[in-house]
Amino acid sequence: MPVFISYSEKDTAPYTSLCFALESEKVDYWNPKDMKAGISLKDQLKEAITKCDVCIFIVTRSSIDSKWCLAETGAFWGAGKRIILYVANPDIGQQKIPPLFQGDLQTCDVREVIRQSKEALSEVNKAKRAVEIQPHTQNVSGGENKETRFINLTPAEKTVLRAYIENGTRTQHLQYDDGVVVGLIRDGILYYASNRAVGYWDPRKLYTDINMELWAWQFLNDHPEFLAESNIESNKITT
Repeated sequence: MPVFISYSEKDTAPYTSLCFALESEKVDYWNPKDMKAGISLKDQLKEAITKCDVCIFIVTRSSIDSKWCLAETGAFWGAGKRIILYVANPDIGQQKIPPLFQGDLQTCDVREVIRQSKEALSEVNKAKRAVEIQPHTQNVSGGENKETRFINLTPAEKTVLRAYIENGTRTQHLQYDDGVVVGLIRDGILYYASNRAVGYWDPRKLYTDINMELWAWQFLNDHPEFLAESNIESNKITT
């Protein structure tokens, strides 16, 4: 996937220099020259931000005053994607850095920017390989019927599933290797909806989109009593 570069159009020199460095290291980057005429600029930028998993923010006096740059980097931050601060104007003090990034690691060395970019892309690739879209089934595993499986939900499983029903959604952004989540996926109740996982500033915890199977969604919407705080014998389907 390409790297996204957020910069001010007034900073042609540091941008061009960074592009040359990326090309020399064979690191692909999104080029705004590839944008097509007649298509919304906003939509094309939104698509680019979706496709790119790493953002390099060229920090200069112009870019920190650019609402466009702040919108771009804010979109990456909101998506939990890695943002690398390349301070092209070394005399910019920490107090001038946007509050969102104050205290974050930053560098004036383009070689370090390239190293961090490669490292971040490597982490994303590892996460993608780890989060494989698993085949999912409409049946509870092990031949267990729906009623029995949901009667035997643990409190932790109820908490996870309850959030889907209460929020009226079949998709949640959850830690991909969480034991409770993995168990529900194994039993055919949830499934990985994406092969991309991202870390929210902690590479040890990677998150991805996890969906609830349609049959489970319909079942639990019809029978929310199975997600009550305490399971009792009366939690059985009555017809």
